[in-house]
Amino acid sequence: MIRYMPIARARGGKDEFYNIVKSIEPSVKRLAFADELKLICDEILLSALKLMETHGLFLPSEFSERILTDKAAKRAFLIDFGTKIMRKRLPDIWRDVMVSVNLSTLNDSNFIISDCRFMNEFKILLNNYKVVPVLIDVDKDILFERYCRTSSDKSIESFNKIYNSETEQLHDELIDSSDSSIQHIDNNGTIEQYREQIVDLLFSEKG
Repeated sequence: MIRYMPIARARGGKDEFYNIVKSIEPSVKRLAFADELKLICDEILLSALKLMETHGLFLPSEFSERILTDKAAKRAFLIDFGTKIMRKRLPDIWRDVMVSVNLSTLNDSNFIISDCRFMNEFKILLNNYKVVPVLIDVDKDILFERYCRTSSDKSIESFNKIYNSETEQLHDELIDSSDSSIQHIDNNGTIEQYREQIVDLLFSEKG
């Protein structure tokens, strides 16, 4: 079975990890703790737009469309609702949703969890579902370079706000762990070098 949880800071290569594994083993599914959260937040936004209309507040169609498609704006809303509101009061909520909606039905399926960000999520995946943790090590200056290539706000202040946020700390919490199940790969180089390490990891796990 192929079951991994790549753990890295933002722009560390978690999505690319999945893409590379998928290209080698097409049966691999991608799961995320945020899957259900995204659906819920979309429903909240749509309900809010409809509620505004009942009060006579009709927004331009392009504005309504942007609310649902603007990734940066939606990410901020997801973090606020998912972490600052829900998780703050119910720390296990998204872990429990993942278990009830996805993990309980997967049986022997191959999958990758692409957004493990908290220790309670990490522990249940490792202990109950035998998901192999893969720490993706990337230097901070490399992360900043990648941030600048993909973000409209290229300030170090904005980068540090993300880098130091609550959702970005699991990698460093695990970096000195003595747990032998934790694998390490490096993503400071080229995509080819990164792919090489992932291929080596896959074949070492198989055998």
